[in-house]
Amino acid sequence: MLRLFVMTLIAGLIALAARKMDQKLPVGIFWAANILAAVLFGLGHLPATKAIGLPLDFLVVTRAIVLNGLLGVGFGWLYWKHGLESAMLGHFTADIVLHVIWPIIVSLSIIK
Repeated sequence: MLRLFVMTLIAGLIALAARKMDQKLPVGIFWAANILAAVLFGLGHLPATKAIGLPLDFLVVTRAIVLNGLLGVGFGWLYWKHGLESAMLGHFTADIVLHVIWPIIVSLSIIK
């Protein structure tokens, strides 16, 4: 949803302000919109960070924004190059790896 609505809105507003609406979207505008949307994506994960019991101090907030933001930039790039479905599939795949597969690997390595 962030890519479809927020990133597209940010890119449109920047393009409108730069008077670039009649042209193909310049790469710089895409990257500016993608990075802003990725920061919002990282901020959107703060409630989950707090829910697992971490204090929302500067370091934890920065970590949440940077790590989730990096993934958000990747999902934004997928949206730009391959469409919304690709970004959604990338997000779903990352969630499965991070929340299902990785905990299984970690738990198996602790048992041995």
